[in-house]
Amino acid sequence: MPSLAAMKTTKLQDADCANKDVYEMILGKFTGLATNLTRDKDARIAENLTTYTEKASAYTAWMDSESSYREAEERKSTAKAAVEYAQGEFDKYRTAVEAGEASYASTIAPMAAEKADLEMQQDMIAEIVKLITGMAQPTATKATRAANLAQIEAKVSELSTDKKMPKAMQQQALKIKKMTTALEEVSAATIANAMEILNEMADEITARVTAIDAATSEADKNLAADKAKKLKWQEDVVNLSNTADEEEAAANTADLARQQLSGINKVKEAAYVDQADTYESDISQYTTEIAGVSQIVTVIQTLVDSC
Repeated sequence: MPSLAAMKTTKLQDADCANKDVYEMILGKFTGLATNLTRDKDARIAENLTTYTEKASAYTAWMDSESSYREAEERKSTAKAAVEYAQGEFDKYRTAVEAGEASYASTIAPMAAEKADLEMQQDMIAEIVKLITGMAQPTATKATRAANLAQIEAKVSELSTDKKMPKAMQQQALKIKKMTTALEEVSAATIANAMEILNEMADEITARVTAIDAATSEADKNLAADKAKKLKWQEDVVNLSNTADEEEAAANTADLARQQLSGINKVKEAAYVDQADTYESDISQYTTEIAGVSQIVTVIQTLVDSC
């Protein structure tokens, strides 16, 4: 029986048909070997493709996680910046409210007491005007005039000594006080002079009360606005702090995920590189072996077919 090496150059007429069963046995073995080599080559190709695909997929997942982490970090930074801004605004309006309340206590509150005094003085002036008018009535008796004058003197005396009354008005009250004696005559000129001074005093009180009301209204409005803004920013600080906490937790989760995926990427990359080092030589060897075995199979098949 010819050797296997010789089979590659065996001619058809050299076939020893007495050994056909041996040829068939050898054919079966080499055919199986060719099948196994082809299967192993395909498996090696599949291994290379699988590790490459896994490496590429792991790398993509890692890069996506890095992007997600950076976005989460940006959201966290933005949320923290929002909290800092809101805290600054809250502190600003808290200070404004404290200053406003202090100013209110030192300026507006005393004005309320001043206004009450002014209104009392205004009522007193109105009473004096009423008394003088009563004295000027043609029907007024001497007793009525005397009684009215006594009341006028008492009220004017009270006004002129009221330390809460503005100095200019005190001086006008003193003028009225000096005129009380002249009022006994109930002359038109005396009454006109007295009424003019009283009207000026009433006008000054009205102007001052109006100024107090305006200042109080403005202070109330400003203080209310500052308090509303303080409350608004206080609520924002709480809500934005909660959001910042959530964003920080999300960033931490994203950081953990990217670290895990980075580790997986390194493993997959190492696996690919490890097998890729010999891939070309492995495929070349498989190709050579398959070609050699296929050639032998062809020769043996020819021998079997010739018998």
